[in-house]
Amino acid sequence: MLFFRTHTFLYVLLPIFISTLSFTATDKVKDLSSWTELGTVTVSEGTGYDILEVPEQQEQVKYLKVKVLKSTVYVKALKVMYSDKTSEYHSISNPLKKGSSTSPFELIGYYRTIEKIIFVYGNRNIDSNGAQLVVLAKM
Repeated sequence: MLFFRTHTFLYVLLPIFISTLSFTATDKVKDLSSWTELGTVTVSEGTGYDILEVPEQQEQVKYLKVKVLKSTVYVKALKVMYSDKTSEYHSISNPLKKGSSTSPFELIGYYRTIEKIIFVYGNRNIDSNGAQLVVLAKM
């Protein structure tokens, strides 16, 4: 009887479990395609901060994330400035390696329009000359 239960699990329940996993992976791929690029900043060596002026948007942003291209960079924090002159501060604890991106930042009170984003760099920016920070938004 135990033999029958083991085979039932392997032949019936395991394929159902595997097919469920494949559907969840597909949902995540669709989720990534909904990010919109707000702009790009090129990091210069010896710079303490950079400002990204965000073009006017029709929709309010709910989430932000930063993707790094060309070189590793240490971003200490980013400050989001809204058009109603309020701001929001998000700290980043780890260096951002080439090709990586931050986890999404949930913007508090996201029914506001972003005016600019200020990137504050740490003093550990070694060989970050030419790094590009691409800001992605989810509306």
